[in-house]
Amino acid sequence: MLRRTRTRLGALALVLLSAAALSGCYTMKSTTVFHADDTVDVTASMAFDESVLTQLGQTQDSIVQQFQDSLAAQPDLAGKVTVAPYDADGQTGFSVTATGLTPAEATSLLSSNIDVSSDGSSADGSSSTDPGTAATQLYSHSGGTITVSSTPSTPSTDATPAGAQSSDATVTISGDASVDPTALGIVIEERYTFPGPVQSTTIGHVDPDDPNTVVVDDYSQAQGLTAWQIVAADAAPGFSFGNVGLLALCGLLVVGAIGAFGYALTQIMGARRP
Repeated sequence: MLRRTRTRLGALALVLLSAAALSGCYTMKSTTVFHADDTVDVTASMAFDESVLTQLGQTQDSIVQQFQDSLAAQPDLAGKVTVAPYDADGQTGFSVTATGLTPAEATSLLSSNIDVSSDGSSADGSSSTDPGTAATQLYSHSGGTITVSSTPSTPSTDATPAGAQSSDATVTISGDASVDPTALGIVIEERYTFPGPVQSTTIGHVDPDDPNTVVVDDYSQAQGLTAWQIVAADAAPGFSFGNVGLLALCGLLVVGAIGAFGYALTQIMGARRP
């Protein structure tokens, strides 16, 4: 089992989201793309009203710099993740782009720490725990399908925004019954994209324009408060490397048939010459 210690990257994200949950008016969007070779690409953005950053005593430049510093302290993510300023719809924040991550690295990118272990169910199975939501996440790739699941558990930590007193400003990031996302202007959208069609999902809905993608826009689901599982194919329907070989064989047969026909035709034409 591999344990990652607390990172400044995860701690900063936790504080930012906790403060935003108090103040409202923030947008978080992410797209996680799972590939058949068990690598993961992630793009994410977090944008806040200026009042949230002011409450934290932060600026856009300062949070971008802190994220960059955190990445510099994580050699396993070197060259895989970039952070940049992000502005949209009157809100300001940052964007994160990551390529070629392992499933564990993708989960831990914005987490405070993570546990990774093989569960024995498949050659590449791994599990991780996000203490921000106290949800245990499992990734497995076996038998032509990719399965991603999450199981919530008891929250392990509370987060108190910088400059606030714990008595009146403590927020458990894994959920507060008093938080009304709609009333607070909180917008969350998570997208999970796979190499092949989604076979089943207990979270969000399959994108009607992309059968390989699950879209999650429910606050409690996105924050890891409910158990969920997504099962998807690891390739497009009816397509595999075996099919590539079959297509190549068919192509050779067609070319061979055309060649044989052409040869026979030249022999016939030659025989008819005076």
